[in-house]
Amino acid sequence: MESLFRNKATIGFFIAWVPLTALVGVLLHIRGLSWAQAAVLSLFFGVPLSIASASSQYMCRVLPLRRSRLTQVIPALVGACIVVTGVWTAAFYSTCRTFECLPTERLNEITVFLFMMGDAYFAFSLVIHYLIIAVAQTREAERNADEAKVLGREAELRALRAQVNPHFLFNSLNSVAALVSISSERAREMVLLLSDFFRSTLAFGKQETVTLGEELMLVDKYLQIEAVRFGDRMEIESRIDKSCDGLVLPPLLLQPLYENAVKHGVSASVDTVTIKTVVERVETGVRIIISNEFDEDAAPRRGTHTGLSTTRERVKRFFRDRGTISVTRDSGRFTVSLILPDSREEKGK
Repeated sequence: MESLFRNKATIGFFIAWVPLTALVGVLLHIRGLSWAQAAVLSLFFGVPLSIASASSQYMCRVLPLRRSRLTQVIPALVGACIVVTGVWTAAFYSTCRTFECLPTERLNEITVFLFMMGDAYFAFSLVIHYLIIAVAQTREAERNADEAKVLGREAELRALRAQVNPHFLFNSLNSVAALVSISSERAREMVLLLSDFFRSTLAFGKQETVTLGEELMLVDKYLQIEAVRFGDRMEIESRIDKSCDGLVLPPLLLQPLYENAVKHGVSASVDTVTIKTVVERVETGVRIIISNEFDEDAAPRRGTHTGLSTTRERVKRFFRDRGTISVTRDSGRFTVSLILPDSREEKGK
């Protein structure tokens, strides 16, 4: 019963009984009772029946409305309605007869009237509770659907990582093999960079959130590996506001964007391509700009475009409506701009 009064919907239900009880008082007055008598009887009617009707929500949960069970549920509800109202009217009739509150003929008339009103109100309460339960079930279904969607996206992301990392590893190992015959020192440098990068990637996979500073450190390791691979065809420029390093974001959020910059920018061009990173503070949080030149005359590279779309979905899911991501192609430069709210938190919480 204590939980009954903690439920906001039930509290609203009790408040709704105030005008219903007042209506009974008005109808009793119209039927010839004084205002004082009508007020007392309406309170005697409204208070116990409101409690009984509120408790009917448990009956609604035990007897859900299903098409296959309607022939069993409806008679049970009608019976409960008659029993609850009958018990109250019997108590009312006995009390009034004992204390001779009303003449017998008048008492019989009022008792029948209150019995009918009680049945109507109890039936109305059942309808309201079934509606409340239906709304709650709908919200629960929507929440479960959202959770399933999130789990699906996370599975998609894990599958994407499983595909990207081997692809990146194969290319890097081929580059190492080519460097061995040219410069053993550069080959050794690339092997160490690869080892450090994959160690950090595995560590990131176990965390729910990382800071922007940690994410950019991993990106820098990735770009160093690709710089060894592509040599003079790739340059890196960064302008980063260090005060933004504490920004909290999901791990590997930016990684697919840099992989796209290498794949569709550096790898597809015969000229030198500069990958630029700008991190700056703006009024709404932190802006991250990742851009690279691309050959407008080159044939489009085949791809699933999952990197950008996955990043967009993860920004939406993690930052809700407060995070935005936009893409522009202008004069041979491809630019991805993210604006993320600066929601800092202590790591490990």
